[in-house]
Amino acid sequence: MLDYIIKNIYLFSAAAMLSIGHFYDDRLVIYNINITLIISSFYTIISLFLILKSNKMTISVLKFIFYLFAILLVSITPVNWLIYDVNDYGLDKFISFALIVIPCCYIAIEVLSKQDINRFLWILFGVSTMLLLLGLFNLEEISSFEGGRMTAMGGGPIVFSRWMIFAVLVILFNKNQYSKYLYLLIPLFLFMSFTTGSRGPLYSFVIILFFYFLFSFRRNFIKIIVLVFLIISSITTLSLTENDKGAGSQSTSRIFNISSGSYSRVDRVNRSVKLVSITPFGVGFGNWAQESNKLSDHQHEDKQYAHNIFLELINESGIVVLLLFIILLITILDSSLFLLFFQENYYFVRLTFILFVYLFINALVSGDIVDNRLMFIMLALFIRERISLQKIRNE
Repeated sequence: MLDYIIKNIYLFSAAAMLSIGHFYDDRLVIYNINITLIISSFYTIISLFLILKSNKMTISVLKFIFYLFAILLVSITPVNWLIYDVNDYGLDKFISFALIVIPCCYIAIEVLSKQDINRFLWILFGVSTMLLLLGLFNLEEISSFEGGRMTAMGGGPIVFSRWMIFAVLVILFNKNQYSKYLYLLIPLFLFMSFTTGSRGPLYSFVIILFFYFLFSFRRNFIKIIVLVFLIISSITTLSLTENDKGAGSQSTSRIFNISSGSYSRVDRVNRSVKLVSITPFGVGFGNWAQESNKLSDHQHEDKQYAHNIFLELINESGIVVLLLFIILLITILDSSLFLLFFQENYYFVRLTFILFVYLFINALVSGDIVDNRLMFIMLALFIRERISLQKIRNE
């Protein structure tokens, strides 16, 4: 019973930390009390307890590559900082990744059971629902947000949109006796995702559905028709939702205007590629803008990044870390593409795989390594489920 209580406190605190993304946020103050300090304290204490309590570890190829990747990622940055200096953005990013993402991944692989993971996914779904409600309450104020794009506690517009689509995927691919009722929430989640004006999460969602339904068209024909109807309804509703500054149509037009922001993205790619030849072993977390500014007439502030997980890893952590990440992906995909064809009793491992792939596609076009924290968590959950499934199939 005590173990159940401790794990549940961990699951809720970890979900909150993944939503906030930092140990401290001065915006989350209620009655002069910063709630992030309370949440991070619970998270830190219980995470440390669970890690120390875990005394059994079996090694596998997947786990070895993942742990080696994580260790090199956090150990090479302090070395690079001695050469290229450190800034506030880089330090905050390093702390968030090393003390939030990595412990969560380790606990997911080594400590949590399948029931714990299932509960964790529904808690994360609850976070998405809470962000949905916050977004709906602020819908009238959307024109006052930067660029007229919806955001909330979960981060900027990109991260907020990812949380919305994350909830849709959980509804679609998780099995629950209440799932058929949760389908009613899909239009709301899609609607709020469109209000962010972020293309990456929505394009990734479409890609995931296209490939999944491509291989299961007959079995999911009715579901496809319903989903297409819900997506069209969400787009239409948002297009007709305008305040005095036309925020609704502004978000919709941004999503379908592929050329919007294209120069900035091309510039980031060009300077990132040039930076590889100059600093093949990375420049340290947070130093991408500082060092790449020397290679372009267009100057970025310190908080800017490459907007591509591969470029960010090779530019800030070096070619060795990137190669390990690529090897990890190849190892996963080599044994996992068949998950889309699994029988329904294997739906859970398929769910973690689909969530990871969705977040990985996002990481290719937007967000820094901390914005992509959920991708690493889903990767860890999938590794855990994949290893468990392999044991069952070998017995």
